[in-house]
Amino acid sequence: LVAANLKKPILLPSWIKTLWEKSQEKKITRYTDINMEDFKCPIFLGCIICVTGLCGLDRKEVQQLTVKHGGQYMGQLKMNECTHLIVQEPKGQKYECAKRWNVHCVTTQWFFDSIEKGFCQDESIYKTEPRPEAKTMPNSSTPTSQINTIDNVSNISNINASCVSESICNSLNSKLEPTLENLENLDVSAFQAPEDLLDGCRIYL
Repeated sequence: LVAANLKKPILLPSWIKTLWEKSQEKKITRYTDINMEDFKCPIFLGCIICVTGLCGLDRKEVQQLTVKHGGQYMGQLKMNECTHLIVQEPKGQKYECAKRWNVHCVTTQWFFDSIEKGFCQDESIYKTEPRPEAKTMPNSSTPTSQINTIDNVSNISNINASCVSESICNSLNSKLEPTLENLENLDVSAFQAPEDLLDGCRIYL
């Protein structure tokens, strides 16, 4: 989120690998010779998205856009697999299970804002919570009849925004580890790259 908010490009490890390979083939001399857009990290990479309460057309749209932007769509909410549940209304079996499993329960606005802004938004801003409901007691002969509010209804929906599902990390690691392993196994002494190949770059992992 920090890099995205600072307008820094978030790239896949394959960018470095391609730079190295192209430099060995003498096809490039600087990193600017390769189009970074081809190596941008997909918006929903590592996200496994499920929905609840959406109509058929909206479900289809979310499914198509999720896949288009690098994520996975899942019709059924599965423990330790789904990372995000897009919620129309904060109620129902899927919603209750998602809360227990620390799945991010977010509004549809989170989904479309992420696409519009080009990176996955902070889920804590879009989390869903049921509204407290007021329960009116039946009128009695006593003049002191009152309306009692059910306490702490909203508390059952509180999700710790800092507790990111382990499945996000696992999914990301499974995608990045093979490429990272290839980079680590490169024998740099056997190659020569242009001295200014990455001149001016600051790369963070």
